[in-house]
Amino acid sequence: MKPRPGWQRDRQRGADRRTDIEEELRLHIDGRVDQYVAAGMDEVEARKLARERFGDMRRIAAQCRHERGKAAARLTRRCNALMSAILNDFRYAVRALARRPGYTTTIVITLVLAIGATTAVFSVVNGVLLHPLPHPDPEELVLVWEVDQRPGFFRDRVPAMVEHFIDWREHNRVFESMAAFQSYLVTFRGAGDPERVLAGNATANFFATLGVNATIGRTFVLEDDVAGASRVVLLGHTFWQTRFGGDPSVIGESVDINNSTRTVIGVLPVGFELLDRDYAVWSPIMLAEQGLRYPNSHRLDVVSRMKPGVTVTTAQRDMERVFGNLREAYPEFLTGLDVNVESLTDHVVGRIRPALLLLTGAVLFVLLIASVNVANLMLARTTAEHREIAIRTALGAGRGRVARQKLTESVVLALTGGTLGVAAATGITQLLLAVAPDNLPQVDHIGLDGRVLSFAIALSLVTGMLFGLAPALRAARADVAANLKEGSRSSTASRAHQRLRAVFTVTQLAFSVMLLISAGLMLTTFSRLMQVDPGFDASGVVTMKVALPRSAYPTRTEQAALYDRLLPTLQSLSGVQNVGATRFLPFQDHEWTWNIQIEGQPPRREGEKRDYGYHALTPDYFRTMGITLARGRYFNAFDRAEAPHVAIVNEAFVHRFFPAGEDPVGRRMSISSRPDDLYEIVGVIADVNQYSLDVEPVPAYYLPYTQLHFDAFLREMNLVVRTSGNPADIVTSVRRMIRAADRTIVVSDILTMDERVTRSVARTRFATVLLGAFAAVALSLAVVGVYGVISYSVRQRTQEIGVRMALGAEPGNIVRQFVGAGLKLVAAGLGVGIAGALVFTRFQASLLFGVASVDPMTYGAVSALLCGVALLATFVPARRASRVDPVDVLREE
Repeated sequence: MKPRPGWQRDRQRGADRRTDIEEELRLHIDGRVDQYVAAGMDEVEARKLARERFGDMRRIAAQCRHERGKAAARLTRRCNALMSAILNDFRYAVRALARRPGYTTTIVITLVLAIGATTAVFSVVNGVLLHPLPHPDPEELVLVWEVDQRPGFFRDRVPAMVEHFIDWREHNRVFESMAAFQSYLVTFRGAGDPERVLAGNATANFFATLGVNATIGRTFVLEDDVAGASRVVLLGHTFWQTRFGGDPSVIGESVDINNSTRTVIGVLPVGFELLDRDYAVWSPIMLAEQGLRYPNSHRLDVVSRMKPGVTVTTAQRDMERVFGNLREAYPEFLTGLDVNVESLTDHVVGRIRPALLLLTGAVLFVLLIASVNVANLMLARTTAEHREIAIRTALGAGRGRVARQKLTESVVLALTGGTLGVAAATGITQLLLAVAPDNLPQVDHIGLDGRVLSFAIALSLVTGMLFGLAPALRAARADVAANLKEGSRSSTASRAHQRLRAVFTVTQLAFSVMLLISAGLMLTTFSRLMQVDPGFDASGVVTMKVALPRSAYPTRTEQAALYDRLLPTLQSLSGVQNVGATRFLPFQDHEWTWNIQIEGQPPRREGEKRDYGYHALTPDYFRTMGITLARGRYFNAFDRAEAPHVAIVNEAFVHRFFPAGEDPVGRRMSISSRPDDLYEIVGVIADVNQYSLDVEPVPAYYLPYTQLHFDAFLREMNLVVRTSGNPADIVTSVRRMIRAADRTIVVSDILTMDERVTRSVARTRFATVLLGAFAAVALSLAVVGVYGVISYSVRQRTQEIGVRMALGAEPGNIVRQFVGAGLKLVAAGLGVGIAGALVFTRFQASLLFGVASVDPMTYGAVSALLCGVALLATFVPARRASRVDPVDVLREE
């Protein structure tokens, strides 16, 4: 019968141990032989003498094995005893906690909220900030921008010119590869209705630079990116699934994009996004054609992969060298321009990083407050159990065993709270995402993955040790003799507990003050943002983007004729008050910019930038949007292509070019794209926030849509419809009217202006809501801590209060004494908290608007709120102390 595998393993281990012992003994003998030989003895004689003096190797080996066995047995017994003790401690802790359901439930709920909230916030931080971008070696990827530092220009970072990109690619020393791309909307036609989708144009090496291969088919090759090449297209994975049902036979098929036939050559992998945008289609950019069609225009976004070992700082210096050489060669064009290298990761998550880091700090404060609160509860329980602990110690339980029991109890509570907290974190994470900005990057990576679960487990254990340490040390240091005496509740140990609980309460209050001030600043910021006048009336306005097919509307004449027919039709709908259209909508689009020159003013100086917002719109646009006319007139139906050219400017434009109080109405201006055409300024409108509420309006000028000289400009416009009722109710009727006018027109991006304004403040609202929630939880825990300390003090001093009242003390004096004690804690917490807030709120300065990080009103309001709530928390137990019956107390005494 063959031995069982377990026996084989035991035999092998025994043989290995014997071999080790024999090898060790041989090493000892060899060492002695070397000593004898060094002393001049023959090696054979030396080995014989060494064996004789060493003794019987078999006996010594057996003795060594016996000693090792005894040591292993002792170690096993100790490990078993330790494990048994730990299991006993866990069983005892579970039974003890089960006997106190109210105490246990309070602590567990506190930990569930704190650990659940912390885990949920960490899951967002992990997905957004810590999860790498979906590209190989994302730390090597950077974006390269041009920077316009000339006076009067409102956007310092712009895409690159085609000519500059080619020069950068040829002369840099730090990049393995440099690629360019563009983003724009296209009309995709096929089975079903035409669809407006996000598209990208990219150089042939674009996907190789990012390290992306096609799931099926191929990506671009050099032959695709030359003039005259066959028109090809790559499909995004999501678009391939939704539009083509994931059919692999789509490779080689022809599709219609902007009335141009293209051949599908590949499908990109799942999850491929760029700058957190999911592109539907990609086409080769064909740089030669771009440069010829749009000379000296900033059109290319540039992404590069750095060589191994190169840092962003090194790449920045090298690109400054390259651009400096360009500037020397073309000073008339490049004076005031520079170059900027930015990490791709920083660009994707940079805007949301301050808010998430602020929330991480806030939720850690909540966790610390919760831990201190639990430690306070456990200290109170330890004091209540002073006689039990004293009896256990007197019966032989060591102080280490008592401390370990308390730590075990805290770990059991923490693991229970942590387990339930992880379950709660799932729901809390969904709540976080519900109030998060729509453009939160990397949102697909947010969830409870392995890293988040490991964090939750570690957090639970650390939290358990943190709040259990003080009660464990107090229990271990208890005075056994004093605690066994009757009436020992007023002992020195109890007073020490009271002082420690007071320190904990001050800590809670300080953290709460810091959170309340931070939340107050964000609330003020949000309030100030919502008070900003955007320059238009968003209520009752619905917007939508319309795209005209190039084949049906090749020139601006046909395009303008379509709007001339469509807008009056929409105006006739029931409930519609006004209808207008614009090329660039506030809070959605960044307008084009052209250099302008005011007639009669000196030409621009070297280094001066006069590129300002260039808008095209219909006559009723200003009325529909509720934009105020400051002077002059609006556009009207007579401002046609054949009529004298006119323009309307905003007040920021007037302040920039007419600072001496001149009236701009009647003055004329030209734009660099058509320097021979002069536009008479016929009106001045109020400033409009084009980008967001927290960005000051910039100089802008507006032209009638009929007087443009770009055929492509009117092919895509934003309709704005003002209604007398709910703007969403009119959408179906508007779409039906547009389809009746021309079924090939694509309608997309339907939103009310109220929704666009709300989206513009989503990041601030996200931070405000969460900070407010965390601050409310922190304040509640801190107030409970104050209440607990005063209540505990009242219980400890019941006998003293009874004696004092028997001797004539007034109830009012008792109330003032305990209220005063509570307010001393609040004053200490306020002092420490305000000092901490002066440091903490500096990190949220980039999130604030219209309020300084050191705002006296916010600090004062938080101080008043905390004092008021704490006063109520101290008054309740103080009032109870004043109602102590001295007769009952003396009878018990």
